[in-house]
Amino acid sequence: ATLPIMDLSYWKKTLLLDGLGIEISGKTKENLVKVKGKEILVRGETTIFRVSERSDAIVARTLEGKPCGLLKRKGKGRALILGFGISHVFDYHIDLIKDFASQMGIKPSIAVKLGEVMATVRSTVRAVNNSKYGFLFLNNYKDEPEHVKISLRIPGERRITSLPERGLIYVPQRSASVLPLNVPLSEKIKIKWSTVEILEYKVGKPVTLLMQGAGERDAEIVLSCKRAKIVRIDGKKNPFNYVGGLLKIHFKPSGKQQKLSIQL
Repeated sequence: ATLPIMDLSYWKKTLLLDGLGIEISGKTKENLVKVKGKEILVRGETTIFRVSERSDAIVARTLEGKPCGLLKRKGKGRALILGFGISHVFDYHIDLIKDFASQMGIKPSIAVKLGEVMATVRSTVRAVNNSKYGFLFLNNYKDEPEHVKISLRIPGERRITSLPERGLIYVPQRSASVLPLNVPLSEKIKIKWSTVEILEYKVGKPVTLLMQGAGERDAEIVLSCKRAKIVRIDGKKNPFNYVGGLLKIHFKPSGKQQKLSIQL
């Protein structure tokens, strides 16, 4: 890994290096570098830099102590320059990327506060009114189930939301879930979030959702809508709360497909 030193015509060009105040002093074939005193496995040969900055601008060194990773500040901007590549070989590589991102002032839009799963948010924009909605993807690739709590920015919102509000999300071993976030069912009702998967829905009188979730923990569905008259799950009345325009429903999933019916 290195910074460009030639243009597309292979003429020598060091504009980026010069602008950042960096010189390349050499390379090494070692695949280990030190970050905060710990040895880190990296990919390929490592580029060594010559710098005149204070020591705290150096974020990585070769085993011989030569600079190979720099954090530069220029005006209001920051640049992280690494003379090596990083692959996810060990779990500490994830923590390394998170640490580098933090030094760059980058804050994650999603974090797993409890448990160990892969969590990703994908969002899009409605063409009708430019409102955002999306889905939370949870993947437990391990052979043991996980009980997790997620902190994230729901698409279309700035504040951080903790999911679920009550309890934890159960993710069985070697399984994945796709959960709705701010998904509109109509102009008058949308799913703010759900800890069970929504397979089908029908907007009518009543509004019905076909859902499925593992039965190890209580599930939570929160909808933005007017106050409900009756909520039923598989034909049986289910208690609910209505706070600040949000209909909050908690229930025990059966592990099979269930029908949620909401009379508004």
